[in-house]
Amino acid sequence: EITLDLNGKKIHATASKAIELNGGTLTLKNGLIEAEEAALRVIGDGADGQAVASKMVLASDLSVRSNSMYCVFVRGPGAELVTAANLTNDSVYATIQGNGQAKYAVKSITITGGKIENLK
Repeated sequence: EITLDLNGKKIHATASKAIELNGGTLTLKNGLIEAEEAALRVIGDGADGQAVASKMVLASDLSVRSNSMYCVFVRGPGAELVTAANLTNDSVYATIQGNGQAKYAVKSITITGGKIENLK
């Protein structure tokens, strides 16, 4: 388990994604993650389609913003998202998005607080 405390700072990503979790538990807190494209990805399946335990926790003192895609993408039977963060999306995509196919269904998405908004 890893906790990334941004200490009130900002991560600004211009790549296709800011942070991708492929196994394990990651807690993000205390700052801003801003992405020109996708902000966060939680991938809970391996190349063979089997579940890979991947849990991302977004704390209440975190804000996430995507300027052209989604804030959080969640995919696979081992994927879990727990969020109390403020999520803001400025695109036509869903703020929290999945793949949409049954084989990529996720373990759980839990929203415990925060604000989830799409500006389009």
